[in-house]
This record gives sequence, structure tokens and C-alpha cells, in this order.
Amino acid sequence: MSPLLVPLLWAAAAPTARADEAPRLLPADTRIEQLDNGLTVVVVPLETEGLVSVQTWMDVGARDELVPGTTGYAHFFEHLMFEGSRALPREPRQQRLLALAVDENAWTSEDFTVYHSLAPAGSLGALLDLEGDRFARLHLDEAAVRRESGAVQGEWRKSQADPDNAAWTALLDAAFRVHPYQHPVIGTDADVQAMPDGTPRVKAFLRDHYRPERATLVVAGDVDPATVLALVRESHGGWRRAGDGAARDLPAEPPQQAARRVHVPWTAGQANPRVVVAWKVPAFVPGEADSATLQLTAELLGSRVSPLHRRLVDEEGLVRDLWVPTPDSRSPGLLLAWATLAPGADPARVEAIIREEALALSARGADGAGPVAPEVRERVALARERARRLLLLSLDSPAAWGSAIGRAATVTGDPRSLEAHAAALGAVRAADVRGAAEAWLTDARSTVVVLGAPELLDGLPPPLPLPPPDALAPGAEVPR
Repeated sequence: MSPLLVPLLWAAAAPTARADEAPRLLPADTRIEQLDNGLTVVVVPLETEGLVSVQTWMDVGARDELVPGTTGYAHFFEHLMFEGSRALPREPRQQRLLALAVDENAWTSEDFTVYHSLAPAGSLGALLDLEGDRFARLHLDEAAVRRESGAVQGEWRKSQADPDNAAWTALLDAAFRVHPYQHPVIGTDADVQAMPDGTPRVKAFLRDHYRPERATLVVAGDVDPATVLALVRESHGGWRRAGDGAARDLPAEPPQQAARRVHVPWTAGQANPRVVVAWKVPAFVPGEADSATLQLTAELLGSRVSPLHRRLVDEEGLVRDLWVPTPDSRSPGLLLAWATLAPGADPARVEAIIREEALALSARGADGAGPVAPEVRERVALARERARRLLLLSLDSPAAWGSAIGRAATVTGDPRSLEAHAAALGAVRAADVRGAAEAWLTDARSTVVVLGAPELLDGLPPPLPLPPPDALAPGAEVPR
């Protein structure tokens, strides 16, 4: 058995925790320090036999793209960060990483940009030097911007042939009328096509967002914490704060007052229809009771043993794939049920079943406002323990530790909020889930997207008119 799992399995077998009794997840000798420049450093020693994960979590994502013309720039900048510095530009840097046996990559979401590496422990010092160099002294020129904008444009063109991307883009545009979640991470067509001439915007983005006080560096694996902290102070201490940075006042999405419905005609080849029902839900904050309840609500609605999955997939065969992810957005976002239909399935029937099962979770369902039925309490108890165990057992590698701690620390400012979330999951009761479903899974908070062939859409209830989007708060002027 992996030595990483021994304490976790013990913790998973422990009695259900109260929310104010956070279990110990992080190893006792985990070190958390903030450098003078504001960079948060978390060092997690693990028994990983010569392997170490290095992750830099940047507190910047698509939701920060408030300056007109910059949608997609968080993702664009992810590409540009591999350009390196004047001292060690792109190609020599890549050769150095190969020599060190480092595997690196990055990803961008609505809320984060994350740079992650896996390396032999013996390469850690050199890897930290390379990371500190590019974050403190990134060199960008017009040639690099034009080259990488071509790569982004290629990704954008590829996405246009994906029906899931078309349904997702339509969902965001309908569900959010003010908040920047309205635009996809890759950006809008016009902004992506203008990226080759975006060098001034890129440099402004670097200045405003790539700042040490908005970064969390997580080093997890076969390491000595004191040694790692000394290395990080040397490698990253020169990454300087850069003025005041961009304002973080994100426009608040107004409360949704009525159901929304959009149709997406699909004519770019054969594709199974999609039905998406999404509800507005609170922001996800690890350790908060509402967020733990939100996670269990999604689990109860869409897991493979849920009534919804049983009806749609197993019994009626209407759906080939059902996806109900845990909502984890930093601003108020969406809990969604995403169904890829079987050929010939009726989208209206699929939507109706999704709504019926969402209603059944709430006090508006068959249980009424009285005590929660024993079978419902049992389902919640099973979901609660499954969620806690999956959290504990997911921490089975340096990269998994880096991801879990990096997300928690970036959202809350406290890496130990991961422990608080495990405790909050253990404290959720059936009445909490029922109250959450009553408050959140209502028709007035819902947005429905149906994608399919035009003739299929013609037989459905017509789309509902959307409220006009309000103008976003004006951003800073783009430098000329």
C-alpha cells in the first residue's frame, strides 16, 4: 500500500466530523510562508521516493478580462509564459528542462491559471531557478505574440467543430448577462482574431495580473521544507510587486427573475443532441457549509446511482452520457445537468425528467415540509461519506496534493481550508440538501440549452427572450 494512503484511509474510516473539527489532512511538517514580495509558498513533504511536484497558481482567469478587447487573454498569456527570459529564452529553456527530466504544462479556467511541473527531487533547485526567472523576468516581443496568437487561433477554430463547445458558449451567454463568466475562456471571435496585434494588451496584462501577491507556489513531494523555503526565497525573491495592479471589482450578476431557454441549431455534421439544465448557485468556497452542501446536492442529483441517472440512462435509455459536475466557481456560478442524448430521444422528455428529479430533492418534492424520509437521509449519508472518502483518497500523488492545496489556498488564502472542507462535508445533513435544493434548483433560476438539428428544435417550445446584457464596468484604457 502506498505510504501516502495510510493516514488518509485512517481518516476516512473515522467517525463523521463536525464542521468545527477539521481533520488533519496536511502532513504535520507542512510549511506555509509568505515572502516579503507577497508570494505564498506551501511546502508539503510526502513519501514519494524522489519525485516532486511544483505548481504555481495564479489568481487570474477569464473572469478578470474586464478591459475591452482582452477576452481570452488569460489563456493567451498561459501560452506566452513559456517564452522564458532574455537570459534563458524559449528554446534553451526547453532544452534545460529536458536535461532535468522535467515534465511541465499549464491550464487556464474562468478563475485560475496554473503552471505545473513534475520532476526528480534532485532537479528541484534548478527547476525553481527556471520558474523564478520566467515569472520575474518574462521577455515578450511582437514576434512571440504573433506566433502564439496563431496557436490560440488554431485552438479556437478547432473548438468551432465541437457541439459541446457550442452548447457551453450558448449556456454562458444566456446565463450571465453582466458577469465576465459570460464569455468562454478561449475568448470571443473578434478578440481572438485581433490577438496578433495585441502586444500592448499583453504587456498590460502582465503588469496588472502577474504579480507575486496574486500567486501561490506549492511544492509537494520528496523534499525537506526548510531547504525548499530557502531555495524559493533565492529563486523567487526577486519577483517584485508591480504597482497597484488591475482593479478586482467584478460586476455582480443581477438576480435571475425568470427561466431562460435557448436553442442551438447544429449543422456542422452529425452530433447527438444535447440538453443542458443549469441553475444559478452560490460561489464555491472550500470549508464553507453552503459549498459542502452544494457538492452533495450535485452528487445526489447526478451520480451513477442517482434516480436521475437510473431513469435517463438505465431504464429509459434516453441519454448516452449524463454529467453533473461539482460547481466550483469563485463567483456565483452554475450547477448543471448536461445530457448527451441517444439517437431518437425526445429532448423535452429528458428536460422534464431532470426537472422532476431536481424537484424531488427539495421541500417542494414528495416529502413536503415535514421530516426528511428515512430513504432520503440514507442517500445523503452515503453521498456524504463517498464525497469525503473521494477527497481523501484523491490525495495520492504530489500533483494531486499540489492541485488540491493550490486551489484551496488561492480561493481562501489559507491552504488548510482543504481540511475545513473535509469537515464541512462530514457535517452536511439531509435537511441541508433539501433546503439548498429548495433555494437553488428553482425554475426561475434555471437556464436551458438544447442543441440539435434544426428540424429537431422546430418541434420544441420556443426559446425565451433573454434580458439585454448590461455594459460591463469600464476597464482601464489599453496602452497604445
